[in-house]
Amino acid sequence: MQREEPAKPRSSERSRRWELVIAVSIAVVSVTGAALTYLSIHKESTAVENDRRSVVDTMLVQTQEVTAETQARADGALAAQYRQLMAEAGVLSSTDANQARLLLLDAGSFYFADGMMPDFLTGTGAAAQFDYSAALRAAALTVKDEAPTIPADEPDRTATLAGHDRGIATRIALSVVGLLCVVVLLTVARLTGAEQLRRGVFAAAALGYAMAVIGAIAQFAHLP
Repeated sequence: MQREEPAKPRSSERSRRWELVIAVSIAVVSVTGAALTYLSIHKESTAVENDRRSVVDTMLVQTQEVTAETQARADGALAAQYRQLMAEAGVLSSTDANQARLLLLDAGSFYFADGMMPDFLTGTGAAAQFDYSAALRAAALTVKDEAPTIPADEPDRTATLAGHDRGIATRIALSVVGLLCVVVLLTVARLTGAEQLRRGVFAAAALGYAMAVIGAIAQFAHLP
């Protein structure tokens, strides 16, 4: 009676097949991790650039506002001097007509000064009123026409975009960490000799890989 040979060749073939599957899986996970690492670094770099732009934009907006306020205040100061000269001329008109006439000439020269004061002055004489709010709006428009400007809310929008990109970079980095855990599981599956344990660890690694990749892809589903 012939004795049956042990099924070692079949077991050895299955083991080699597992070795190949796990080696290929580790390579795929490594390539995916490298790609996600690149995306994370790229998003972090974009966030840093947007932070820099936000700072520059903030400085530009503040410069625009300061320039407009300076112009409006300068026109307001001219209006105050105009009213003062007109008031003094009114007082001197009955006692010193010549001096009053000189004061009136000085007050009239403000209409030809470098500014927009006359455009926002209502009334005449010492009772004239200067519309500071209108002068400020006009000065802001003048600044916008004379130099490149940006919307006042541009720094906030850029900062929000930077925060969004940084959040994406962080979450993709977490996916990369998850892929590292998958590599560890695949290594354990490769080293273990028990068939059932190997299958279980490999299934856990496959599930972890799917979750990490889906989590990374989801970050690009709702871009602003």
